[in-house]
Amino acid sequence: MGIAMSKGFAKQVGAWAKDIPEALEVVYKESLQRLSHAADDRLGEQLRSEQDKRKKAITNFLRSSAVMRINQPLGDVTEPAKGGAYSPAEFDSTLASVKFGDSVTFGFTAVYAMRYHFGFSGVDSLGRNINQPARPFLQLEAQNWQKHVEAAAKEVKARLKL
Repeated sequence: MGIAMSKGFAKQVGAWAKDIPEALEVVYKESLQRLSHAADDRLGEQLRSEQDKRKKAITNFLRSSAVMRINQPLGDVTEPAKGGAYSPAEFDSTLASVKFGDSVTFGFTAVYAMRYHFGFSGVDSLGRNINQPARPFLQLEAQNWQKHVEAAAKEVKARLKL
């Protein structure tokens, strides 16, 4: 995140934070936390709904493949989260080390994550005929960034009694 984006974020948060530099970092971290938790919640709801329709268990491998990187791209990460079980607490501990202005990348590494999110119709690399509708979860929450920032700013402002 460059200087311009930092100034833009400060404007999103509000004038009250201009005199409290630490407030921007706290709001930034909490906004990222809200976004990652909301994306996970949305994905969990979609998977439960799909499980109900199919009448068979669906694994949480897609959720377990969630990764977060600070100041580096996801790249070719192919391993799911440590231990194979997704835990919002893992992201919360990663976010604890985030500084205001850091670039945070959040995504999913399961091979089928893109197909699940954006949908796919056609023959896949294994020759299977696939017709999977899009089930966006991460992009929808990213589009709600302003909502997450506003909610976090309101909460931090209240905690500071401003």
